[in-house]
Amino acid sequence: MPSFIRTRFNRSAIALSCLTVLTLSSASQPAAQASGPIQIAAAPAAAPQAVDVDTIFQDLQNLVKEYYPNGKMTYANRKLHFQFRVAKELSAHTKTVALAPLPGGIIGDVSLEPGAYEGADKQLLPSDVVDGTQSILQMAEFSRQRNSHLLAKLVYPPDVLTDFKDRFKYIVKSFNANEPPLAVDPDKRILPPTIVLKKQPPDVIYKNIMAIVKQYYPQAVVTLKGNSLHFERKTRKEYEYYTRKLELAPELGGILGDVDLRPGEYNGYDKDKVPSETFQGFRTTLLLAPYSKELKTHMYVKIICPVDSPTEFKDKIKANVNSFNAGE
Repeated sequence: MPSFIRTRFNRSAIALSCLTVLTLSSASQPAAQASGPIQIAAAPAAAPQAVDVDTIFQDLQNLVKEYYPNGKMTYANRKLHFQFRVAKELSAHTKTVALAPLPGGIIGDVSLEPGAYEGADKQLLPSDVVDGTQSILQMAEFSRQRNSHLLAKLVYPPDVLTDFKDRFKYIVKSFNANEPPLAVDPDKRILPPTIVLKKQPPDVIYKNIMAIVKQYYPQAVVTLKGNSLHFERKTRKEYEYYTRKLELAPELGGILGDVDLRPGEYNGYDKDKVPSETFQGFRTTLLLAPYSKELKTHMYVKIICPVDSPTEFKDKIKANVNSFNAGE
């Protein structure tokens, strides 16, 4: 049995750490918007329209000022940098200290670069990477007409407003909008943007899941005992057709979930169907059990979501859980 299983979580330390993060997350977002506009801007058009480079950078600056009016921003030689509510943190993956956004914060860099992007990850862009308690959006929109690309990087916490991120991507994509597409091999499929997952240790995944639950269900009860995490909100006992028993189930606006580390691979009766997302009347049951060969352990996750559960909530949970054995 791996050492992580034998080692119990320091419940009080993790709970205090998560409480600090969650308190900041719930309090900082309204504060960040307090001095901003009250009305939410209209959603972008279906497709971006091509505009000149200087207009793109001006639109990006206006966007940042709208959502982060107290943020710091510098712009020179078609290189834009902005940040708000940041702190130096040690990365669990690179083992280096770098700036990271706190709840309610943001970090961004956009620059005009010659030619096409030739980075080692060029086949993966655009990408949206889950990296600990933050995510990293990277884009490199290439314009053949300008023979240059717009390199963009956005580092954001879980509580970033979806409208801000969508408008940021929309503006960046306008750099090469309406350009005729390249000739495509008809035998090749065009794949959607790749979501890149970095492997994360179990304690980081637990902390992230607790933060995500509190973000979407701030009144949920979250308990952590050893390697077992349980959370629930607005639940009641109902007769379960499949088990013929009274079992706990969430009502509309509620949630019910369990996360547990277990030795070996998952060997439940439904192991050939996991991961799965099963619709059952007014709710959906999400089952995950990624196995780590390195730890010789699987992370068992069962979450019951009513029909009104946000899709983004489930996507973030799945991304974090799947990072348990990413790259193996």
